[in-house]
Amino acid sequence: MNRRPLVLSTVIALTAAVVVPAAGAAAAPQPADRVSALTSTYRSYGRPASHTPPTAPIAATLLPGSADALRLTTTATGSTVRSLDVRAPEAAPRLAVGSHAVGATASTVQLSLTADDGCTATSGELDVLAVEHDDAGRLTSLAADYVVGCTDGRQRSGSVRWNSAVPYAVTTTPGKVAPTPLPPGRTVQASVVLTNAGTASQTYGPSSFPRVEELDAPHSITQDGCDGVTLAPGGTCRIDLAFDPEPLRGGFLAHLETPDGSPGGTAYTWVQLDWWELPQPTFTATPVRGGVRLTTTSEAATFDVMRDSTLVADDVTLPWTDPSAVAGADHEYRIGANWDSQTLWSARTVTRGALPVPRGAEGEFVALPPTRVLDTRTGTGARAGAVGPSTSVRFDPLAGTQVPRDAVLAVLLNVTGTEASTPTHVRAWPSGTELPTTSSLNLVPGRSRPNQVILPLGENDRVSLFNDSGTTHLLADVQGYFVSSSSTSTDGGGYHPIDPVRALDTRTARGTGPAAALRADEVVWVPLTLPDGTGTVSAVDVNLTVTEPGTEGHLIAWSGAGDAPGVSNANFVAGQTIANHSTVPVSYRAGRPGIAVRNVARGTTHVIVDVQGWYDDGSRADGLRFRPVTTTRIHDSRDGVGRPPVDWEIPVTARPDAVAHVVNITATQGVGPGHVIAWGGGDPRPSTSVLNYAPGEDAPNLAVVTSPLSRQLGVTTMTSYAHVVVDHLGYYY
Repeated sequence: MNRRPLVLSTVIALTAAVVVPAAGAAAAPQPADRVSALTSTYRSYGRPASHTPPTAPIAATLLPGSADALRLTTTATGSTVRSLDVRAPEAAPRLAVGSHAVGATASTVQLSLTADDGCTATSGELDVLAVEHDDAGRLTSLAADYVVGCTDGRQRSGSVRWNSAVPYAVTTTPGKVAPTPLPPGRTVQASVVLTNAGTASQTYGPSSFPRVEELDAPHSITQDGCDGVTLAPGGTCRIDLAFDPEPLRGGFLAHLETPDGSPGGTAYTWVQLDWWELPQPTFTATPVRGGVRLTTTSEAATFDVMRDSTLVADDVTLPWTDPSAVAGADHEYRIGANWDSQTLWSARTVTRGALPVPRGAEGEFVALPPTRVLDTRTGTGARAGAVGPSTSVRFDPLAGTQVPRDAVLAVLLNVTGTEASTPTHVRAWPSGTELPTTSSLNLVPGRSRPNQVILPLGENDRVSLFNDSGTTHLLADVQGYFVSSSSTSTDGGGYHPIDPVRALDTRTARGTGPAAALRADEVVWVPLTLPDGTGTVSAVDVNLTVTEPGTEGHLIAWSGAGDAPGVSNANFVAGQTIANHSTVPVSYRAGRPGIAVRNVARGTTHVIVDVQGWYDDGSRADGLRFRPVTTTRIHDSRDGVGRPPVDWEIPVTARPDAVAHVVNITATQGVGPGHVIAWGGGDPRPSTSVLNYAPGEDAPNLAVVTSPLSRQLGVTTMTSYAHVVVDHLGYYY
């Protein structure tokens, strides 16, 4: 038989036949050294080859008539019924070894194949390799190979084995190889694995793409691991391919042809590389200091940029920063991805304008060991004695420190009120300026309450605290300062806000140990895991929460280096839940930053530490800078129609444009115990709180809230209704 090339191999190779003679008599069992098999190779674009396992049964039937007529039937993979009928011509009713013409006339062998699209042969050859008949002339064994043309114009080839010991050759391929297209300039790689699925060994020839159908991208066979290789039954070999599709030209469609020992003489694999469609580019426009930075995932080499319908950059690479963006203004950007001679434009993106540009070390933070600079109980920083109603106390927030006065933009203080004689509030402001209308601290008799404040230095480098009603003692601990633009001697570190991370919750665990409240005077070390921060952290921004205390007391948070300082970060009474924002220097243990917390009380208490951000040590250029503003009330739900619903996002507008805003949040007139969550708005919402409140209590706390540069913050009360007041103190940029 002449070997004629076909297209794409689909194979059925099966054994273990059941023979039912036409008369219905039982057949003799098939000898162990004989098999039944059926294979078929046919033209089909991109269909994966199917190969039924050799253990699957074949039903063999001798068809009625005086001539040899055999039907082999099986259920192939996917439950598609496949069968082959072969019938000898009436003029020569007994099949004999040799080549026989196949057709539809009385003088030719008739062959019909039902597999996938089916085939009624109109031409071709049946090469009988072995055939046996019993004494009655009935067909008992057949081994033949065929190459035929079908009525649908396709060609098929394959092997027929029934109750035969003659080996057969067939190669299975992946059927279709469709590698993922890549952008221009990147090589696409693919592999084709051939398997000798027959019972005869096969030697393979060199693979090639002799006929490319269309979309002829540059291609090559980088390694032909089948050329000259002889595979035993079940053996495999691999052919590696490479493609370099050019932009706007398309992909690749062709058959990989590999000479083999099958009746058709060639194994075929359909290879289809779709062209890489030019996608509409997407990008992100982010305000940065001094401009708007554009980034993209598009793989174009260069881009054009339009701002507010005006071309502002031509043929630039991204990331790219627009230095002409206006601070405080909204801008509309588009980018055009340049592909050869075509530019594909993105959709429009509206963003905020440029952020401020600091001068020198302006806005960097320097953490200080916590130092008490005011205590009216002892006369530290001011005369001893409680502060009376409508009375202010003026003090030096840098007393006892070595901070250069010209280096300070603003100071970070923890202010505590204690022993109040009546409900009152405390206001903090730079000395010599107008008394603000907003409060920083709310007090009730019998409870000490702290809150963190940020204040620029006022007249003679002083700051002031004002008590509204009754008498109260006031304390202030300096935790650090922000560097001014005029500083020539001091540098600090930048701020890195993060999604809130709970570093400690003694109600659930103590490090790797079980849950346990802090005992009286106990110190706990809190190791910190900070995104991209280990090794460069100087201080952390934390929210300290006390809950379930057994007695009154206070917490001290410090670096853990040396003894605890004589200051407080959170004050509490028995049964109270209270939070306070603190900025705490860190120390390192085993290369990991952390802080220490001490419970200064006669009883136990649970402690929660939520990390909201961290300050670097000045070795990085990507930290944010701080800029204070005149304290401004930006939200007060008491001015509305009632308390906002629980778990309802309250939109709060904060200006100017910034990466994060520093706000003082106060919950007031709560109908029950609850807590407040503050974030950049939208989803997802964090699970950590910024303050806790009791029924009827005025509960303030400072918070740093990251904003997605939409000028919006989100605030919500949880558990019970309460009014919410938000005062804006400054921003990070």
